[in-house]
Amino acid sequence: MFEPDQISIGRGRRDTEAWEAALTVARELYAAGRWEGKGQLIVHFPTSLERQLFASGAERFDYRIGVQIHSGIHRLRRGTDYELELAPEASPDEWRQTQFFD
Repeated sequence: MFEPDQISIGRGRRDTEAWEAALTVARELYAAGRWEGKGQLIVHFPTSLERQLFASGAERFDYRIGVQIHSGIHRLRRGTDYELELAPEASPDEWRQTQFFD
């Protein structure tokens, strides 16, 4: 999985509600296979993204980690809605994978 200190808010509010929304988006990205839980995840406008996810409707429940995955998770775009920054110990192949948008 990942640690909460790997999540940060880029653009948007930085209050408690936004932090909880950023964690929700991170959990769904991880459960949907859009983020491997490595490095830093920066979520932009997390409260807005969380609302979009919930409005899109439930797709499935991931019993591995206990997360409801919403169909809107597949519409989020890396580089616009969120960014990935790999840890310094990332391999060259892992680093190259973050240089391209979905």
